Amino acid sequence: MTDSKAGVVRRGFVTAARTLAVAGIVAVLSLSQAGCSSDSSGAPKYRGMPAGCPQVIGVAKVAIRQFAGELFSEALEFESPGAQSADPSRSTLECRMRYPDRRGSGVSAALGAPATRAVNVTLVVGAGDRAVDNMRGYIVAASESAGGRPVAGLGDQAYSGVTPFSGREAAETGFRIGNAVVTVSVSGTDVTGPASATSPVPLADLGIRATEIARVFAGDLDDLLPH
Repeated sequence: MTDSKAGVVRRGFVTAARTLAVAGIVAVLSLSQAGCSSDSSGAPKYRGMPAGCPQVIGVAKVAIRQFAGELFSEALEFESPGAQSADPSRSTLECRMRYPDRRGSGVSAALGAPATRAVNVTLVVGAGDRAVDNMRGYIVAASESAGGRPVAGLGDQAYSGVTPFSGREAAETGFRIGNAVVTVSVSGTDVTGPASATSPVPLADLGIRATEIARVFAGDLDDLLPH
């Protein structure tokens, strides 16, 4: 074989090797993108809000009842202070409840009984072409504000932290699915001494309750939010 022919053959092998290498890289990138979360396209999944707080709280009524204990009442309805954001890129619905202290004057409750319970649920749904990106930034800011730590297996992003609510520290769990963010904050006190003296429920216990309620919302979000 002449030198010129050998050179052509070598160049052919190099070209083929480069082609295979590029094809391999493209295949790897395609597989990586296919394994991304469902919101990787950036398209907004959810299109609006529920009709009101009764519809929202109905989703997690069992978990909320377990947290409120004997203070829970079907006659009490969560209240909404109204939309909190004038930003056209998102809509907000807040539902809150402070269960009243049923201890009568001079009546002692059993040790460990719930004295007060408060629950706050906030839904935020992003709109527009950058809805998912905006909600990614929103939940990061919320987590930082609450000193949050990541929560695994809850939506696309999730955190657990501490926030002020109803005049005391509350445990807060927030999560994002697509262009929707849900935050659940809970606080409370238990009877811990004579004459119905009370102490705050430990934040660790509150955190467990907040995350339990948040997981219920995450599981039923497709049924709750229009899409």
